[in-house]
Amino acid sequence: MKHNSVRHPRLGDVIVQTCVAGRGHSGCAQCDGKHVGTVIKIDDPDALAHRLVYIHWPAKKPTWYDSEKGYASLNIHNLRDEFQVFRKGTEIR
Repeated sequence: MKHNSVRHPRLGDVIVQTCVAGRGHSGCAQCDGKHVGTVIKIDDPDALAHRLVYIHWPAKKPTWYDSEKGYASLNIHNLRDEFQVFRKGTEIR
């Protein structure tokens, strides 16, 4: 299976974040361990490695998500055990 920059989030992608023990997700004990949101804004979309991704979480947002800072695109790309990226109904691996 080929892994490349296609996995970097794009506007409209659905992000599923799974709370991984040991990464400071202690506040997620009240949830089912998964958060689902949609990418609504990307800072500097031409700079894959250093751009920030902002996600709308319709239910409870993850404990460490900061609405003003978003998430680093590179983290979503690299932390495959924590983030799933879906584009047009298909998981991007």
